[in-house]
Amino acid sequence: MRGVCLLWMPEDVFEQLLKRCEEDKVFKKRSEQAKKNKRGGLISNKVEPGHCQASISTNEYAKRKAKENGGILPKAADVYLRTHSKEEPGKGRQLVGSKAKQVMMAEYKDKDIDKDPNEVYFETVGGEKRV
Repeated sequence: MRGVCLLWMPEDVFEQLLKRCEEDKVFKKRSEQAKKNKRGGLISNKVEPGHCQASISTNEYAKRKAKENGGILPKAADVYLRTHSKEEPGKGRQLVGSKAKQVMMAEYKDKDIDKDPNEVYFETVGGEKRV
């Protein structure tokens, strides 16, 4: 497979990059493993979308929302919902991917349990600082 050199990249750098991709066994092994990981362990599986926030980080998204709301940070669950869903005509906001659906269908949504949404979010996704 031959790529197309980007306008801003010097041709010789592009050639070195292609050569590395084609010949470096460690790079190829890592690349194949990354492809499998992204597809849930099998290269034949479909890649499931993870988020819909474009190129900004979740932290930056939260900062922007706080600025819009007079310095008040949004709840973690609200940030998650906005960054893992997209607007679909006639359907409203729809979650993307099965993990996003699992997170947002946590107990407090289904059963009206009086629990802090941040706590439910962090319990479901594995805590504030996930390694």
